[in-house]
Amino acid sequence: MTDVVKRLRDTPAERIEPAPENKPPADLCLSAPDWLVRDLPARDFLLGEVISTTSRALCAADTGLGKTMFGVALAVALATGSDFLHWTVRRPVKVLYVDGEMPRELIKERLIEAAARVDCSGEHLTLLSILSTEDAPRMPPLNTPEGQAWMDGLIAELGPFDVIVFDNIAALTIGDMRDEEGWRAIEPWVLSLSAQRIGQVWFHHTGHDGSRSYGSKVREWKMDTVMLGEKLDEQGADVAMRLTFKKARTRTPDNRADFEAFDLRLMAGEWTAEPAETSERRGPPKGTNVALDTLKEAIGGSGAYIPTNSGAPTNVKGVSLDTWRDYYHRRKPLDVEGDDGAERKKALAARRQLFGRARDYLQEARIIQAANNWYWIV
Repeated sequence: MTDVVKRLRDTPAERIEPAPENKPPADLCLSAPDWLVRDLPARDFLLGEVISTTSRALCAADTGLGKTMFGVALAVALATGSDFLHWTVRRPVKVLYVDGEMPRELIKERLIEAAARVDCSGEHLTLLSILSTEDAPRMPPLNTPEGQAWMDGLIAELGPFDVIVFDNIAALTIGDMRDEEGWRAIEPWVLSLSAQRIGQVWFHHTGHDGSRSYGSKVREWKMDTVMLGEKLDEQGADVAMRLTFKKARTRTPDNRADFEAFDLRLMAGEWTAEPAETSERRGPPKGTNVALDTLKEAIGGSGAYIPTNSGAPTNVKGVSLDTWRDYYHRRKPLDVEGDDGAERKKALAARRQLFGRARDYLQEARIIQAANNWYWIV
């Protein structure tokens, strides 16, 4: 029998006192009228009304879509007070960028490029600090007490910081991303940064299902903002993705524009942002009808019932992306004369691009859906 159970059994109910360490603070604010007049600091917005000194944001996208280029550009904009995409940066602030996987020479290249785009030199970047784990090979994972103490020491020495960008969760923590315990171990520390008024942006990957961040959903529960980047087929763009907000805790009628889905691009050295609905109003790209018809043919001729654990509704038939693409290619033969290898290669690339654009449009228009490489018609 434990001491607590024995005490509960032997002590009259009216005499039971909570253990001292479990007592609520004497000044705990509970009264609603007191909350109405409570003196609290105003939220300090930094990037539009999406990022503040107390916000926690998660941005997930597939490997290779340009998360790091987006993250470095975001950090440079905040540190230099430069507006970024369609968001206004209120003032230059102190930023720490923590990179967990890029080699140092690539970090330098990314920084040089980002600085050139806002036309600033090193003297304008004094508010930005960049930590490469390649320079700190003994830095422990951030979801361990040792890693959190290590980072707290760095913040104490170089801070205070207004924003920290963590790129990325898989590279800076340890354990299986599908297991919620890996994030549970870091969650109290994440909240402690908010208590210090340090805004956070955490980058993460998607998995086979590009419509959600990889692994346990637990990591999203205490985030204020959850962003999802999805690929746009854009010839000539260094970065092209649609950014949608799966969670926007600070959204209001007055700041709704900051949280609307938009298409971001880095092309010819310039970042641009366009409302997603503007792209959709342009109508379907060339080849969309053929893509939809061949998906119907593929499902009719080679379709199978999709496993329920793939995220599809019950008793729905679909096909793999490769199967659908094969049917599409049969309907769209290459228009190439002779055996010119260069022309054939060019025609193949053009056909792949047409198919990709049509596929993306059909998904964005909610005409088709995909999960775990299965495609089906809604």
